[in-house]
Amino acid sequence: MAGFYRTNLGRVALQQRNIVLNAKQRRLLLLIDHEDFQNLNSEFKKRIASPELIQQLIDLKLIAPIASTEASTGEEIILNTLPINKMEGNQKESVVNSIEQTPYLEGEIQLSQPAIPPQTLSFEEIQLLMMKTLSGYCGLMTKPLVQKIEKSTTIQDLKLCQMQWITSLQESRIPPQELANALRTINYSIQLL
Repeated sequence: MAGFYRTNLGRVALQQRNIVLNAKQRRLLLLIDHEDFQNLNSEFKKRIASPELIQQLIDLKLIAPIASTEASTGEEIILNTLPINKMEGNQKESVVNSIEQTPYLEGEIQLSQPAIPPQTLSFEEIQLLMMKTLSGYCGLMTKPLVQKIEKSTTIQDLKLCQMQWITSLQESRIPPQELANALRTINYSIQLL
């Protein structure tokens, strides 16, 4: 999946839900630019990103292959200059961008609120934070994921759960800033473990 990127239309589709996507298409579109997706083993990647699913997203013009043409470079410049501070219209996009942790977004967050260093959590505290947010915002629908997080014993297990955690919470009513802060805390803590 390193050979693809989410187009402007793909970002808008995630944000505004103006294009009907099934769960597998939405999950792949959400994960397409995520760095943790690159770290998964090839079998898991093939399950999530089947050639048919990739082709469907390409046909819908939601993703495109990375090429060294000027057109794709122009697309990337446009994506990096999108205004992030319009929270009403761009809530999901700001969460997706915070997941990607682009330097541009970090600068925007620091301008809009005081820079607070993330907490450092232990492995068990990360599990509790993930389970608490899922239970609080998603309810019983995510019970299997909560159980999977609870049974995780390694950082890699937790990272695999983290992708589903993000997807589930983005579909919930969690305030985007709360999700971004929780994600930042979890990523920071995982780096230190």
